[in-house]
Amino acid sequence: MFNNAGLYAGKERKASAENIELTFMLSVLVPYILTTELSPLLEKAADSRVINTSSYMHHFAKVKDLDFGFETNYNPGLAYNNSKLYTIWMTRYLAREFFLRGSSITINAYHPGLISTNLGNDSSDEKTKKSLFGRLMKSFPKNLDEGIETGYYLTLSEEVTGLTGYYFDEKKVKSVSEKGYTLEKAQNLITYCNNKIELFQNKSTIS
Repeated sequence: MFNNAGLYAGKERKASAENIELTFMLSVLVPYILTTELSPLLEKAADSRVINTSSYMHHFAKVKDLDFGFETNYNPGLAYNNSKLYTIWMTRYLAREFFLRGSSITINAYHPGLISTNLGNDSSDEKTKKSLFGRLMKSFPKNLDEGIETGYYLTLSEEVTGLTGYYFDEKKVKSVSEKGYTLEKAQNLITYCNNKIELFQNKSTIS
């Protein structure tokens, strides 16, 4: 299963009706929901793999106060960078959980490279679309096909069979930023995700 979605939002914080910041929702919460909800089906296969798209930008994250949803001091760049770090935290946490319960599922994250995309255009903020970030996204050297190569490798290659909880770049395991990472903080992230899911479920039930 390939979880590949992202957003670089505008200067104003955007959130769902459940107050879930949109960058976090697309990069972390949705992949978490899909992976956990579909895990019973994935476990029926002999070699089930989950691949989460992260980014080298996770090295520039700042997670001092664990404000996962940027409910205070919102910054679009940090929201993006932090979401990619949290993607790795979530990946490592679920890899551990799957292993402890004897699951056949492996889960890894990867950096697709500097890809020319319209990521900044997903913003409703015209200044963001025309910003240096938006222009840079269109000038990066890789196209989409080249950027997905490591993802295909993780999906299909026998070389990574059984490997789980890792971060890949250019088809190789790479070190990740350990900024503030502890199992307890990863559990805090998962608790935050579960609380947001519960809010959504309760709202759906009431409706």
